[in-house]
Amino acid sequence: MSADLNLDHLRESVITLTGWGWHVFPLAPGKKTPITPNGYKDATSDTATALRQFNHGKLNIGVATGPSGLVVL
Repeated sequence: MSADLNLDHLRESVITLTGWGWHVFPLAPGKKTPITPNGYKDATSDTATALRQFNHGKLNIGVATGPSGLVVL
């Protein structure tokens, strides 16, 4: 898969998740380590802000469960 397809898939996922009202933040490629200065505290449900955060290619997506109203068992 080309880098452009990966970036398109990432953007699509970010748009979908923020559209559901979930707060997302970027994670290091292949890891669960946040790459933003404030980690999960930089999570946002604002699509435009999230897309700017994820404009770096092969990243993983983290979801801040509390602000998103999610409970994980």
